[in-house]
Amino acid sequence: MSNKRIDQAIELFDKKGASCSQATLAVFDKEVNISKETLLKLASPHGGGVGRLGGMCGALAGAVMAYGLLKGDPYWNSNEEKEAYYANVRDFVKEFENMCGAVNCPALLEKSKDAAYTDRFNDTSYEAARPCSHIVAFAVKMVEKLL
Repeated sequence: MSNKRIDQAIELFDKKGASCSQATLAVFDKEVNISKETLLKLASPHGGGVGRLGGMCGALAGAVMAYGLLKGDPYWNSNEEKEAYYANVRDFVKEFENMCGAVNCPALLEKSKDAAYTDRFNDTSYEAARPCSHIVAFAVKMVEKLL
């Protein structure tokens, strides 16, 4: 699951103190033509399910923001166009949920304690199996498919 963009995201998350949402979104700075610093600021409240409130996984939130920047439209020509876009966003989120087993932060962290779940990521200890780095990598891969 290694490539340069994923490696950069994991470095931001594991070594530079970025949240999962920041790490996921910031590595697409060139593709969305927005500075890395601005993307880091934009994604900053979303870690831990929005300020550790346990909402949507920050990595997924970062991926959804990237999705919007890559595929969104500031003004929809019709409700049908907007609804088609929303259907695609739902499919994007459903893909994440199908792979990761949940979309909210606490459920993902709880699943990481389950051996069957951690085996999906080939990890054995809880610290290594904490799914956040793997989920950041998966979220980045999902956005890469949009490029």
